[in-house]
Amino acid sequence: MALQLQISDHGALLYDAAEFAWLRGNNASAVQLIADALGIEGSVEGVGLLRVKRAVHSQLDPQQVGSSEWGVWVKTRCLLELLTTSIDAVEHFLALFDALVANVLPPSRPHEAMTVACCVTLFHYTVTLKATMLPAMLRNRVQKGLESYPENTILLALFLESEKGQGVWGRVRSLLDEDSQGKGISRVMWEVWAEGWELGRWGPERVRAKLEKAVSSERYVPTRSDSGTALTCRKATNESTSMEGLHCLRNPAR
Repeated sequence: MALQLQISDHGALLYDAAEFAWLRGNNASAVQLIADALGIEGSVEGVGLLRVKRAVHSQLDPQQVGSSEWGVWVKTRCLLELLTTSIDAVEHFLALFDALVANVLPPSRPHEAMTVACCVTLFHYTVTLKATMLPAMLRNRVQKGLESYPENTILLALFLESEKGQGVWGRVRSLLDEDSQGKGISRVMWEVWAEGWELGRWGPERVRAKLEKAVSSERYVPTRSDSGTALTCRKATNESTSMEGLHCLRNPAR
């Protein structure tokens, strides 16, 4: 299967195609797609595989660290590591990922996007593809991400998924019982939905009170529209729940 692309313009398309093949359980096709797109001919084993890895790595422009294009190539390189490592694949994937994003500091939109991408890949590996992985690997990554991005609904959904079946409701309860002051509407709405796991604990008055706090939070600043007749809400400049590069995540439930 050949994929003829101008790589500098279609890195995201290449990653999506490789990820699609991977999620269908065809690792060999995913690796071959990457090799073909980079113009690497011949076998993608041994020396050929090293050439593919070097070619992907060469696309990581140090001047573009944190950009969407840079992030796509980080994900492609890390996916390639996951696909081609036979022993301790997840450990190698995480070690490489951490090394490549070390200069992207939190909290920031690029760091948030990469954090979500890493967690989603782990989710697909263990849940979608049902590959063997310690549950704590996903859980720890998600919990660490929530420390910096507590209103990211993808991380919140992955948090619930990672806790499912663990029999440790206390971690979920602790997250739901955090002081709601300063929380945005998206986080509070998620909490209302998550309370469905334990029906009856939140009454209408408590839900109303939490939503009122979220609306009045300093994270949301009321402003008038250009017409001056309607009120809208804009997020303050320190808010970073939206992410660049999330278009390449499959079905982001935001």
